[in-house]
Amino acid sequence: LEFRRVLFRSILYDLNLLRVEKAKELLREKDSSVDEVGRRCGFTNSNSFIRVFKKYEKVTPGKYREMYLAGVM
Repeated sequence: LEFRRVLFRSILYDLNLLRVEKAKELLREKDSSVDEVGRRCGFTNSNSFIRVFKKYEKVTPGKYREMYLAGVM
């Protein structure tokens, strides 16, 4: 079953996974706003960025940054 799940993941899933990983890198820096991070990672608007990020990381981008800066992540 695990093999099937990995094999049949969609291209969009993989693309979003890459975008979220890059967003996590950028969110660890204080230079960019959350909206700017989303745009730099290829999301067309902040709502889609927040929705996709939360789907993959179980927290919003803002909460992720907050937790990272607090040393929780």
